Amino acid sequence: MTPTELPEAWAAEIEAYYAGELSPAAEADLRQRLAHHPELAELVFREEVLYRDGLNPGPAALAERQRLRQNLGELERNLPPVMAPAHRRRPPVRWLAVAAGLLLVVLAWWLLRPAEDPTARLATEAFAWLPRQDALLGPGDEVRDGRTLYDVQRFEEAYPALREEVASGTIDSINLLYAGVAALGAKEPAAARELLTNLLQSGRYPEDEAAIRYYLGLAELQLGNRAAAVEQLNALPDQDPQLTQRARELLQRLESLE
Repeated sequence: MTPTELPEAWAAEIEAYYAGELSPAAEADLRQRLAHHPELAELVFREEVLYRDGLNPGPAALAERQRLRQNLGELERNLPPVMAPAHRRRPPVRWLAVAAGLLLVVLAWWLLRPAEDPTARLATEAFAWLPRQDALLGPGDEVRDGRTLYDVQRFEEAYPALREEVASGTIDSINLLYAGVAALGAKEPAAARELLTNLLQSGRYPEDEAAIRYYLGLAELQLGNRAAAVEQLNALPDQDPQLTQRARELLQRLESLE
């Protein structure tokens, strides 16, 4: 029967061997006996593994462990203290509800807002200031009549001033053209259409018909009257190459929206 444990006498002798207590003659005798008892040699081998792997450490292993403990203790003492993270207060539930409500309001506004009219956007993009033929260069700040206000593109002030000055007979009625352009610049397309329509129907300024019809077309576009705008742009006489080109490009862009 193969033994599962070393006999007590053998175990004591093996421990004495690892402790360095056996004489050279006793060590030689132990090796000779193990050579004749392979089953005991296997058990001794297991004991040797236990000693070598540290399960039954010898004096050298114990000293090494103590040295490691001391080094780790010294390292731990030199480490900076670990601060516990500050506790962050969570926002009250009621504020979260308010924030969620505001977000829903903004989202609803964005979804329900009226869609921008693409034709009105084209009219805004096609608008350009029309210089007066006798415009002053750099009028002084003390000048406040309609024409000089128009020349410095202060449209909101210029168009009512020009209209009143024409009505009072202070200036010629051709200035209704600039009043209409100023009204467009001030985002007042209805006023611009009224001024320019009256000027066109008067028939007094055929040489300026191209400019009158072009800006009247822009006013109709801003008001959402696409057909009326196309009619004015198509009726543009070939008086001003720049206005003719602008009208042609605007008509092409309107066609692309169909």
